[in-house]
Amino acid sequence: MTTRVFFIAVLALLSLPARSMAGGPVHGARTAGMGTAFVAVADDPSAILFNPAGLASIRGTKIYGGLSVFTINSDYLDKTGRTEETDFNVFFPPHLYITTDLGRDNLALGLGVYAPFGIGGRSWPQNGLTKFTSTRSEIATLSVNPTFAIKPTPYLMVGAGLDYMKAYSLAEKMVDQSVFGMGDGKLRLLGDGDGFGFNAGALVRLKRLSIGLAYRSEIEVDIDGQLEIEAIPPAMQGALGGSEFSTEARTMLAFPEIWSFGPAYALKKNITIAVDYELVKWSGVNQTEVDLAREVPSAGITDGTTTLNWKDSNQIKAGFEYRPTSTLAIRGGYAFIATFVPEHILDAGNADSNPTSTTSALVLATPSAREPLWTYSTTRAFSKRGR
Repeated sequence: MTTRVFFIAVLALLSLPARSMAGGPVHGARTAGMGTAFVAVADDPSAILFNPAGLASIRGTKIYGGLSVFTINSDYLDKTGRTEETDFNVFFPPHLYITTDLGRDNLALGLGVYAPFGIGGRSWPQNGLTKFTSTRSEIATLSVNPTFAIKPTPYLMVGAGLDYMKAYSLAEKMVDQSVFGMGDGKLRLLGDGDGFGFNAGALVRLKRLSIGLAYRSEIEVDIDGQLEIEAIPPAMQGALGGSEFSTEARTMLAFPEIWSFGPAYALKKNITIAVDYELVKWSGVNQTEVDLAREVPSAGITDGTTTLNWKDSNQIKAGFEYRPTSTLAIRGGYAFIATFVPEHILDAGNADSNPTSTTSALVLATPSAREPLWTYSTTRAFSKRGR
């Protein structure tokens, strides 16, 4: 029984850091207002992320940056009908883009710094219903993405970039030690690491119709961290060397490859509509492996593998932009994002849903209405699935 309790608790915790997509990433006020349907629009510096080919259409030198403000709220419903809600948290994923055409008509360079899979997570009450599954799970990602684009013909643009990603993860839970006549123990796994990938895109822009295609490669981030256990019961202290235990731990976070495709159409000179289909290939994330520097087989603390079997996520996004004057833009959008977490592994630490979101924005801008001086944008997300 002793070995079983600790073995299950450790492996369950160690599976949590692979859960990414924190903070519902938004990487610019304009794209947020259009529901992030931007692969065929791609005519401001955030094209570095959405479709680097679009950089070739941006004239001069531009700097575009900001912060998104996110709160994440989840409800837990157990089999007896009891409910629990996450604690209130606020997260601020940043984005900054710099582009220049170097004074040339067919070449552009760019540098983007942004949180591709967000910054965020969930915190649950330490003495609540979910405490043995999760009390805290957070992940933060930050990419540095130098890019270039060329325009080989009047209608075709292509671009590519190198993607360096830094990732940080934290997971905590309580351990039921009632079998020892003790209060709850506490498990924590934290770590960080980095990895490399690339992105590329193509954009065909005709008189009114644009068609975009973009690709972002998978990035595998090797995480070096620390596994910590607190309030170990006396019956286990001999094996673990005291009331606390700590060891170095290594794992790998896999961030999926992403394909994006869609058209944009100018109904009039001042009205643009766009639709994107995005395939996020989470199916490549099959399992999480954990390597502990210090194993204690007698306590069930050993290297382990957790099977995930995540699914690909099919995403549909649509948006519009209306510019009634040279200094005002009104935008709206809709997005449906299919879950990638199978039903059988949903829990408080690995929660997910099929969210739909609507967005709206009111923008005071420079005469091009593409370089905002002030933007108000809201996003409302609604979940159709989860626990």
